[in-house]
Amino acid sequence: MALTKCKECGEEISKKAEKCPKCGAPAKKQTSLFTWVVTVFVVLWAVGYFSSPTTNSRSSIPSAASSSSSNSSSYSAPREYTPPLEVISWKCDKEHGYVFVRGEVKNISSQSIKNVMAVGEFRTKDGTLVKSEDSLIEYNPILSGQTSPFKTGGTDNPAITNCNLSFKTLFGKQLSYTTAEDRKKKEREKIKEVQTLLTGLGHEVGAADGIMGAKTKQAIKEFQSKQGLTANGEISNQLVTELRKARK
Repeated sequence: MALTKCKECGEEISKKAEKCPKCGAPAKKQTSLFTWVVTVFVVLWAVGYFSSPTTNSRSSIPSAASSSSSNSSSYSAPREYTPPLEVISWKCDKEHGYVFVRGEVKNISSQSIKNVMAVGEFRTKDGTLVKSEDSLIEYNPILSGQTSPFKTGGTDNPAITNCNLSFKTLFGKQLSYTTAEDRKKKEREKIKEVQTLLTGLGHEVGAADGIMGAKTKQAIKEFQSKQGLTANGEISNQLVTELRKARK
């Protein structure tokens, strides 16, 4: 017979006894191994269920079907990347034993930009880098829509015959830029694409010449009206996307 000790008086008693025959204290019941295993399993199952990704996703993330439906009813065209800076003018020149890159740059983004630095790379005729100089542009920060002068350079070297321009922040992040000429070229190409797509859909725009004329604007308004868009006759990324979808 298996024995154990009474927790009160220390008398040896049977493990099956309900109480100590000597002092009458209730006997301590031993939890069986099976009971422990079942208890641990239940606890682990409960923790796993309530913290599982599947359970959380049901309460916070819409299903694929509902997402697709939502996107189709409130579709917006992906935004095209536009460089934050536009160089109005710049040149590389020498004077009094120094070489410079100077000009004007415009912030064409929607936010002000801090610590913009103009970087001049001064090179030989075959493109070998002689040296690089950088300095903050005149206005810091440069506000949205603002144009700032810039000038960077250093001591001249007779081997320097040309230079390159780039921009970065004070902490080294590169800032891309466009030029007024490049911007106008891209705008004309976009107008030409819109004209071509509208013509393919049966709208009268005249020649696809990249010029925003009265016929093109009227055709855009007609298309926008049919698609349930704001009929303002203006070209946007959403308009181009809808035209491409309609032309397929």
